[in-house]
Amino acid sequence: MSFEAIAPAVRGEASAPKWSRFLPVFDRADADRPLAGADGSVHMLLRAFAIATALAFALVAALLSMPDGWGRFRLSEASRGGAQSRRAPPPLFFLTNRGLTDQPLDADAAEAMGEAVKAWSGAADVANEAQASLSGAAPAVLQFGPVRVARAIVEHVVQAAKTTGSDPVMLMAIADKESSFAPKAKASTSSASGLFQFIDSTWLKAVRMFGRSYGQEAAAEAIDGAYRVAPQKRSEILAMRNDPYLSAVFAAEMLKHDGERIAERIGRPLTVGETYLIHFLGPDDAARFMAKVEEAPNTPAAKLLPRPARANKPIFFARQGKKMKPKSVSEVHEAFETMMGQRSNRYKGVEQQLPGGALAFTE
Repeated sequence: MSFEAIAPAVRGEASAPKWSRFLPVFDRADADRPLAGADGSVHMLLRAFAIATALAFALVAALLSMPDGWGRFRLSEASRGGAQSRRAPPPLFFLTNRGLTDQPLDADAAEAMGEAVKAWSGAADVANEAQASLSGAAPAVLQFGPVRVARAIVEHVVQAAKTTGSDPVMLMAIADKESSFAPKAKASTSSASGLFQFIDSTWLKAVRMFGRSYGQEAAAEAIDGAYRVAPQKRSEILAMRNDPYLSAVFAAEMLKHDGERIAERIGRPLTVGETYLIHFLGPDDAARFMAKVEEAPNTPAAKLLPRPARANKPIFFARQGKKMKPKSVSEVHEAFETMMGQRSNRYKGVEQQLPGGALAFTE
């Protein structure tokens, strides 16, 4: 008897068993030997059993050495290729596991990514508007110059203006400046939140004053005369700022209430920029500011209003070399007029963008 080594598997050396395998085979002398007789029959059976056992072990070893294991054995290259393609992870898997670093994007990469997102978003908006046009439905997004606003937000603001007798253009301009029309916007430097960026104290005041007129009787009654409220109820009331209609309607009511008082004090109607100053500074500081513009326009605005100046340095100071120069009340007033005038021009005719009328949802 002699031994011959089994050749490596067709899939390559990596797929061959890790140990040598030898099978007993008949040599020519054994093959020529007669098989007659009881002793010869027993001898042949033992040889056959040994050969079968060795083949079985070799087959098991070959299968276990395959990368996919026993359970993934495939009969043909075609079926193996199909299974591998089915097992291939999606591209996102590779994006999240290969070449990912914690380093921030550089300016060029960030700009490229931003442009790609804008292009994708713009294409999606065009497709949605085309589909809406074909179906006769109103577009979900409205265009105002370079600004695109969700139709639902525009409806809430315009309806709030109609309900309170306010100027919808003015309300749209203020919402643009305050939150860029994000109904859940949250300021990082104050408690301001919502479409019109109410701070906590001003919102509680607005709800107490006007909540009963807009279905918020329980909230209005929970706030006492000093604008205090139980902690649990306070959280619920402040969360109402994220309702775009309530935020818009309470902003309109507060601006109307405070604007009339200040206009009477300075003896003339307020401009859009001055109306926004009421919302930005609060009624008391806005009244002092506008009175100072009339009386002493060169007064440093930061000296008159130190607290707002600390929180809004770019508005109250101008860079002059390495130093920051305080702006006068006249300069700040002019800056607000320019800023809000541009936004007002952007939203002229906003009601005509809603041919079906504004549909506000206040639940």
